[in-house]
Amino acid sequence: MLVNPWLKPKCITVEAECPECQATGIWGTIEGQEHIARICDRCKGKGVIIISYIPFAGRKKRKKITHVKIGRGYLKYDEFLYWTRRGKKL
Repeated sequence: MLVNPWLKPKCITVEAECPECQATGIWGTIEGQEHIARICDRCKGKGVIIISYIPFAGRKKRKKITHVKIGRGYLKYDEFLYWTRRGKKL
């Protein structure tokens, strides 16, 4: 997806199935009482969560950074950008 870098990216909001309760709204059982469940803490019993995100439009460059620490050594920031753009593992 190509995004115009001069435009401010839009935040996208979607509803998603709650991963904690698998959209049931209830989570787990009370110890010693397997027939009683409790309300999911993450979705508050709704079974759905709201996810907001800004689509990735490319890596942004950080100002004032000159070097990046990799393992025990350092790499110039421009070299880091060059190699990681090409999919190289550092």
